[in-house]
Amino acid sequence: MNNEIEWLLEETNPLVRYHTLTELLDRPLNDPDVRESLTGMINSPPIHNIFRKQNDDGGFLQETQVKRWGKWAQFGYLPKYKATIWQAHFLAQVNIPKDNSRIQKLGEYLFKTTYDKETGKFGLDIMTCLNSYIIYALCKFGFEKRPEIKKAFNFQVQYQRFDDGEWIPPKKWPYNGEEGHCWGPVSCYVGITQFVRTLTVVPDSLMTKEAAVVKERAITFLLGHGIIRRKWEMKFRKSLPCYRNHRTEPDLNLWAPMTFLLDPIEVTSTLLQLGVPASNVEEAITFILSKRKENNRWVVEKVPSAMYGSWGKKGEENKWVTFRALKMLKLAGRFEN
Repeated sequence: MNNEIEWLLEETNPLVRYHTLTELLDRPLNDPDVRESLTGMINSPPIHNIFRKQNDDGGFLQETQVKRWGKWAQFGYLPKYKATIWQAHFLAQVNIPKDNSRIQKLGEYLFKTTYDKETGKFGLDIMTCLNSYIIYALCKFGFEKRPEIKKAFNFQVQYQRFDDGEWIPPKKWPYNGEEGHCWGPVSCYVGITQFVRTLTVVPDSLMTKEAAVVKERAITFLLGHGIIRRKWEMKFRKSLPCYRNHRTEPDLNLWAPMTFLLDPIEVTSTLLQLGVPASNVEEAITFILSKRKENNRWVVEKVPSAMYGSWGKKGEENKWVTFRALKMLKLAGRFEN
């Protein structure tokens, strides 16, 4: 067995051990080691740290948060990274069984507090990345057949844009003219990557002809602009809200866990899951491999601040990042154990 796999299988980190057994080594869920590591994962940091902060209603809202951040706290977005939406986003990055009672409570809470029946999407405002990563989380939690998921996904399919600066958006809803943040003259990179990731979890029944067309446009857009560098012609004014760096440039850091920014490992893995040939994402794979240390381990380069549980220290070798990189290589047909 490879040394890096032995490292990932150490019992000191049941989160990584569980995912290594099931996703890299293809061990079945009824395997004794898998079952033991699953129990350990749920009862150990960082997952246990999140669950112990969960309220009986499934959310993570605190009165002190409401006093400071008002509706954005009640909605579950603020404070970063302790509000409810962020806990869902973090938990969706791991494979907790869908029948887990805490996961089920969290899912129901999200439907009650984040879904807008009038517009058929998740979010207080037009935030395409947020709508997508709530869809992703709820599908991972086992709610993929709920009508709210269908409506929110259809909203994204109907309005998602892929623009480089030549388009002047109308001022009518859901756009906001040149002042649009997500769908301004330049389409937000984060929003597109988050939307593409939802395509890996939504049920086949939602993949209508319209959805299939948007899927191909999204994949073509990402491949054409580059996963690790955005190839812009700069046809727009840099003073516009849509030109903020995180909207027009990919984040090249490796995260544990990810926030609304999907790192190169995640974007590459997503495209591979959707059937994109490894040769089409070779530049990104080579870039990720360039970050690998001589001992075949990767370092975590960014960690969110003020979380309920640590996933590792910035600048140190990280088992979760290493697992994700190896999983990406497996999807690309380049993993050997």
